[in-house]
Amino acid sequence: MEWLFDCCITKPPCGGEKAGTNPVDRGKGGLKRSTMVDACGIPLGAMAAPANRHDSPLLGPTLDTQPTLGGLPEPVKVHLDRAYDSKVTRRLLEERGLEGVICQKGKLAALGATNR
Repeated sequence: MEWLFDCCITKPPCGGEKAGTNPVDRGKGGLKRSTMVDACGIPLGAMAAPANRHDSPLLGPTLDTQPTLGGLPEPVKVHLDRAYDSKVTRRLLEERGLEGVICQKGKLAALGATNR
């Protein structure tokens, strides 16, 4: 079983308490959506935060949207991008019994990565 995580910054439709300054849109209000999907792209969980938050602190609350799983036939692999490459993230995944597949900082990403 595999889960994929990512965050994206969007414009909040009506503002609200979750909106914060958007670092890529001249400080206008923005919203960051942290999403968790399975290997087929089916949404498993999501949460919203201000746009100026870093991705890695949103991992725990996004994992909390998924009910506790027990007795799975195979370990769950969690695929994360370079923004999550830290000891804190690895410890969080280990505490929950999840296997992290994290792209390492300073190294080229796996398939599908492009040079911009």
